[in-house]
Amino acid sequence: MDLRLLPAYGKGVVRHGWWVLLAVLGGVGDLATVLGDFEVPRWIWYSLIAVGVLAAQFGAYCDVKAELATVRGRLRELDTDEAKRAYLDEQIARAEGLQRRIKSAPEDRWFALRRTYGADITHWEDVVRADLRESFPGDLDILFDSDEGFGPGPSGVVLGTPEYEVHYLERRLTRLRQIKEEL
Repeated sequence: MDLRLLPAYGKGVVRHGWWVLLAVLGGVGDLATVLGDFEVPRWIWYSLIAVGVLAAQFGAYCDVKAELATVRGRLRELDTDEAKRAYLDEQIARAEGLQRRIKSAPEDRWFALRRTYGADITHWEDVVRADLRESFPGDLDILFDSDEGFGPGPSGVVLGTPEYEVHYLERRLTRLRQIKEEL
């Protein structure tokens, strides 16, 4: 077992510790049988001890496995340049998918969909920015946000329109491609 999972194991033992009460009951019952005048077979007490300990251990084991699955799901192994390039390719594909969805949105429903697409773009940007900050060298998260060198947007494009959102994503995509080239 990885020692980094020890806190999760401890939490699992505490969470499922009530099962240990069966083991304590079994121990007390066995002691009472030995010292007292009970006619209960000792195997019953030993069974209670075993069930209590095993149930608590199994509960803790399940908690540790769930924690491990969660951690593995959150981790991205971006320790090599190839992995970083693959990650950037994945994010570029996601942004291009967002662009396609925005372009294909019906004009008559754009006002209702505008907030949803804006939230999708913001979420995508936040994830990319956090990953750039954590796993990439230097200040690439700042470069990702920079609009330096782009100049004004295309004339006639109004804030909040599909064209504006597509243009905004294109600028972010340009930065991701530039970051990929620098690796």
